[in-house]
Amino acid sequence: MPKHHIPNLLTLLRILLVPALIAVYLTAQHTYLPFVLFTLIAMTDYLDGYLARRWSVQSALGAFLDPAADKILVCSLLVLLVAEHSTWLFTLPAIVIIFRELVMSMLREYLAKIAKSEIIAVDVYGKYKTAAQMLSLGFFLMPHLTMLYPAYAFLYISTALTVLSLTRYIIKIQKTGLIPAFER
Repeated sequence: MPKHHIPNLLTLLRILLVPALIAVYLTAQHTYLPFVLFTLIAMTDYLDGYLARRWSVQSALGAFLDPAADKILVCSLLVLLVAEHSTWLFTLPAIVIIFRELVMSMLREYLAKIAKSEIIAVDVYGKYKTAAQMLSLGFFLMPHLTMLYPAYAFLYISTALTVLSLTRYIIKIQKTGLIPAFER
């Protein structure tokens, strides 16, 4: 297999493993298995990008799939975990995060259609947001909630970064003048 396919295959693997993670969580919730599987899935997020940059094989498909895979993983787990942690302390940040991910997906799709270019490239705050989300979700997946305080701390950090990154993207879009509602 040519190495230029490996990063995108890792990203596809991340997407395909989300249903398996959900099934494992629902059947083996009080074991380390969901945490271990999640950790392996999250590591592919780092590895695919690292390999693509190292081998200079970044692609338009990878630029599309990687954030989509993150959204699928994060949103699926947030919905799953809201059922278990059905307090406003968990539900409100989950709603904010899912809302941001949906808005960003819609904006990316719309801008790709009208501008035929990548207007909303991932910035450093988006990367920090994703890292904080992964840490939070990993801690929430630990059995018997042994890391509950760090889980909530990283959930709130990721929520703050979610709002910050969305705000920065909207400001960036406003400056392009591509969306009439954002024109000055």
